[in-house]
Amino acid sequence: MRITPVKLYTGGKLQRDVQRFVLANSRTPELLASDLDALRASLLQAQTGLRSIIQAYGLSKVARAIGQMKAHTQEQVLNLLPEGRKEWCGAADFSASKVSGRVQVRMQRVGNLWKADFTGSASQVDAPFNCSEATTSACAVTAILAEHLESLPVNDGLLDVFEFRLPAGSIVNPAYPSATALGYHTAGQAVAAAVTHALNESGNGEGKFPAVHGAAPLTVLYAPIGTQKQTVPVFLELGYTASASGWGPPVLHSGRRLASAEELEWRSGLRMTQRELAGDEVMEVRVELLDGSWEACIFVPDQADSSGLSVAVESCGEVWKGTVTGLPLSAGATIHYTFARNGGGRPAEKEVGLHGTKG
Repeated sequence: MRITPVKLYTGGKLQRDVQRFVLANSRTPELLASDLDALRASLLQAQTGLRSIIQAYGLSKVARAIGQMKAHTQEQVLNLLPEGRKEWCGAADFSASKVSGRVQVRMQRVGNLWKADFTGSASQVDAPFNCSEATTSACAVTAILAEHLESLPVNDGLLDVFEFRLPAGSIVNPAYPSATALGYHTAGQAVAAAVTHALNESGNGEGKFPAVHGAAPLTVLYAPIGTQKQTVPVFLELGYTASASGWGPPVLHSGRRLASAEELEWRSGLRMTQRELAGDEVMEVRVELLDGSWEACIFVPDQADSSGLSVAVESCGEVWKGTVTGLPLSAGATIHYTFARNGGGRPAEKEVGLHGTKG
């Protein structure tokens, strides 16, 4: 269903008919209602803070300060970008569930702009591996500025430096209604890999830009459809693959919070029986379902084989490995994760695919 833009609040008043319509089209109406309330509260708090600053200093002074802040950030970003070449070119491949493609990028520094042209990237696919325009831009900027993001102010001055050309109907800018649910995990990682490959292509820049992409599984558990009034999914983020440039998760996955064993068991009835670091930077994680019935959707990225990442589900004496969809699970079932070191950037010539298997 596509809902065209409509105001949920008009003149500060909640439009309850709009709210009822939106919530009625969600499997988790209470969860969605809480999210909307939190968004509104955040906006109101920001509005209050901005008004108090304007009242204290005046609109013209505040506007001037914002302009100076953006200009300062822009200057900082420009000082971090490489110079001395006409262009930087790179490419990276992705494949998942028998769908594959290539992301290509050509970058140039033109005055105070860094231009990135993704012409030549694969066409959009009939699978949820397309990368939205915003996600493509975010993955590319992160790959370029990864080592400095914690020290750089995040404002329009940072983003104004970059100009993207993203061909319509491509894997990096699909046309509606193409699916994008797993785009970040697939094409988005290839975007970052292509950018890193381009920046490190010349000998004098080798290793200056570390790989920020990497393999990470996505696991979602939910009650069988129709068995509950609200289907609240459980997202399992229990470990991470070590980045190619050092210990810890890749930058594009490092913002996640690992669930604690206590929280997992108390909230969801899942017992973490193992989470430990073994030799060669391998992390082993096991989870057991204590009670109830679930369905599992597990997505394992294409880099799994090269990085040492694996996910296996054991239930009722059978074992499933890799990507699975709608797998019924009951009490006693276990999910076993193995996380190892990432292989770093993948050149375009190398393609690795993985799909679910039973064995």
